[in-house]
Amino acid sequence: MNAPRSIDMLDTRLKALCDTILGATLAPGASIAILAGGTGYHYAYGIKSIGSNEPVN
Repeated sequence: MNAPRSIDMLDTRLKALCDTILGATLAPGASIAILAGGTGYHYAYGIKSIGSNEPVN
């Protein structure tokens, strides 16, 4: 699979996927790392733990 020309399109897809998975599993947050075209990207969604408003980083 070729890397997309712009990684920006992945943000929308990853957010939708994370929202679905976090809702289904009741996990408070997720951190995702992607390597595309030799460049690393990090996405963080949700909070670190239930009862905390501290975001995943």
